[in-house]
Amino acid sequence: MREVVIVMLVAAGCHKDDPPAPPPPPPAPSASVSVAPASSSVAPAAPEPSAAPSALPGMPPIELACAKDTDCGPAFWSDTCCNQCAPRIGTKAWAKKMDAFCTKPENKNPTCKPVPCGFAFGVPRCSDGKCVAK
Repeated sequence: MREVVIVMLVAAGCHKDDPPAPPPPPPAPSASVSVAPASSSVAPAAPEPSAAPSALPGMPPIELACAKDTDCGPAFWSDTCCNQCAPRIGTKAWAKKMDAFCTKPENKNPTCKPVPCGFAFGVPRCSDGKCVAK
């Protein structure tokens, strides 16, 4: 029985006189790139530009409700009171309010550039109770 145990120990590689196995080698250096921590002096991302500029404070909100075609009309002002070639369609009453608001000296936008116009747009019409261009 003693011979069987010794044979099993030898076969398993567990010798009493064998030195312990050496530790595994350290990992080889890799080609990794170090990344600066988030608190480094990296400039913050710039805010995304807005798709549409904000309306000026006090600007009349667009009115679209109508009963007939003659209720509708164009306003040639942007949300920043710049004159624009393409009209914004709303009620005639709203278009008059926009004209009055945007022609006030305090609401004139000094960054506006002249816009050449040379083509026609749809005619303001009342469709399903809303002013649209057709």
